[in-house]
Amino acid sequence: VQQGNVVQDTDNLRCDDNSCGDDAYAATRKVNATGKGSNDAQSYQHLTEVEYNLNSLLFFGQCYDVSDKTPPNGLQFTLSEMISSQKHPSSGTLVMKTVGYWQLQSKPGVWQLQIADNTRGSEIYEIVEGELEGEGFKISDNRASIKRTLLMKDFVNRMEVVLVRRRPGQEEAELLTEESTQTAHHDDTIHVFSLATGHLYERFLKIMMLSVTKRASTNVKFWLFENFLSPSFKSSAFAMAKRIGCEVEFITYKWPEWLRGQKEKQRIIWGYKILFLDVLFPLNLKKVIYVDADQVVRGDLKELMELDLEGAPYGYTPMCESREETKGYQFW
Repeated sequence: VQQGNVVQDTDNLRCDDNSCGDDAYAATRKVNATGKGSNDAQSYQHLTEVEYNLNSLLFFGQCYDVSDKTPPNGLQFTLSEMISSQKHPSSGTLVMKTVGYWQLQSKPGVWQLQIADNTRGSEIYEIVEGELEGEGFKISDNRASIKRTLLMKDFVNRMEVVLVRRRPGQEEAELLTEESTQTAHHDDTIHVFSLATGHLYERFLKIMMLSVTKRASTNVKFWLFENFLSPSFKSSAFAMAKRIGCEVEFITYKWPEWLRGQKEKQRIIWGYKILFLDVLFPLNLKKVIYVDADQVVRGDLKELMELDLEGAPYGYTPMCESREETKGYQFW
């Protein structure tokens, strides 16, 4: 569920003697921009409207390897419509190590969940029908498959349990190996991830995007987390990208129910910056650079794209541990 139509900045709704409601807000902006018109608050209806759209429904659940009763961390799933002319899956994800969690967006209809083709996981695992039972599993059908049919018919949340087992001869095989991680798609594009909330930080985000593109020596693609972006930003982002010479794609993810919820929006945003990086992007993406919306980049980010992380999943700027006054602001 995301905002579909709104006039004001819902992060900074303000009502005072001079302006209140959408009509007064629009009139005040006109006066500030042109110097003409009236911003008399008494002549406007004090009403603020926000329209929300349901963009997609969600399949989610847990996945376990029945051989050792552990989640197959990194197993790739894809989701495709049963009746569709499209040959490619509509979405894909990884199984998390934590409780074997996975989630995929969908529309109403009949869908086919399967282990991604031509992957290490499809060589090692096959799907079996069964369910959780106490601390173990109950296998209802011993026949194996690499696909499973899912039905999205209403708005009721249902956790889907997917059980997999190792193929004969693959009992000791490792799912995540150096070879499997090197099969990612290689290109010269600089991939940048960022997120923002509120009109002010959306303006900062545009400046950051321009600074990155202007100084890049190769193509740039921005992956923008759309959960908090305003409809006005999303409607103008592609036109801006075309004008400055970059690509833009929106990504989204729903905060899992098993993960402790946060009441402060800023803490939720901090969480989205780091907690779901392995499942936010397409499965074939090799490396992504996170840049804060309020940063101005003065160098070529290709240097960071080509930086050897020596096998580490993340790279951070040091937090200057020698300075005692920074301890209260350290995130890692």
